[in-house]
Amino acid sequence: MTFVVLLLSAQESRRKKKEYVETLERKIDDYSQDNEKLRHKVDLLENANRTLLSQLQKLQEFASGLSLPSASQGTCLMVIHSSYTLNFLKYSNIFIQIAIAVSRHLPFFLH
Repeated sequence: MTFVVLLLSAQESRRKKKEYVETLERKIDDYSQDNEKLRHKVDLLENANRTLLSQLQKLQEFASGLSLPSASQGTCLMVIHSSYTLNFLKYSNIFIQIAIAVSRHLPFFLH
C-alpha cells in the first residue's frame, strides 16, 4: 500500500514539475519576443534621434551663419530648439512604453 502511495506521489510530482518547466519555457518565449520588439523600437528611436540631432546641427550652423541682430539670432535658436523639443516629445510616448514594458519584465530578470 505504501509503495503505491509513493509511486503516485512521485508521478504527481513529475507532472507538476513538467507543468512548471513548460510554463517557464512559455514565459521565456514571451519575454524573448517582447525583448525583440523593444530592441526594434530602440533601433527606430536611435535612428530618429540621430536624424533629429543632424537636423538640429544643420539648423544651428545655418542660424549662426546669418548676419542678424543678436535678438533675431536668439529667436532663430529658440525656434530651432522648440522644433527639436517638439520632435523629441513626439517620440517620448514610445520611450514611456518601453520603460513600462521593461519594468514589467524586470522582476523576471532579477531572479
